[in-house]
Amino acid sequence: MAAFDDMVRRAAAGQPGALAVLRAELMTQPRAWLVDQLLATVAPSSGYRPRPVELDERRLLERTARLDSWDTTACLVGPPPPAGQLVDRERRTAHGEQLLDEAKDLLHALLAGESGLSPVRRARITLTLPDAKVAVFGFLRGTITRTPVGGGETALLVEYPEVAADLVGDAVVAALRVVNGLELNEAVLYARKAG
Repeated sequence: MAAFDDMVRRAAAGQPGALAVLRAELMTQPRAWLVDQLLATVAPSSGYRPRPVELDERRLLERTARLDSWDTTACLVGPPPPAGQLVDRERRTAHGEQLLDEAKDLLHALLAGESGLSPVRRARITLTLPDAKVAVFGFLRGTITRTPVGGGETALLVEYPEVAADLVGDAVVAALRVVNGLELNEAVLYARKAG
């Protein structure tokens, strides 16, 4: 989505000929990529809006431990079978909904670079998801790059600022596990960390 947002920002700057340049750039993109970008723009993540999270390394460790400690199945009521449809709000308990929001808030703070932590390097994580589930991460607009990989799947590449001892990466993985258990509903969430 970052590339799409950059294209639109350049066109919106009002430079002469900017719309023609945007049109030419968009015409070179695969149709599936364009559809994904437009869907993420008009329907980001079923209404979820991130809230600020105050973090330092101690708080990050505490939040990671909290997210790691939950068996998300205890926060579900009559969930669909794994690797099927998304888990909707009606199938989450009130605590499950709160835990999901907490995981998304943490992801947003860490991946959008609004954590207040002191990074020592850049790292990245790549997720591979069914196309129909990519919109779950619409709240991360501008922080992820989407690439169609075929077979109805999309790769999401996220670069983030990492601190010593991989604390951010560990927190991202813990939050993704919660998001998967309470919303994505993938039997196995394919994620690869690098950096």
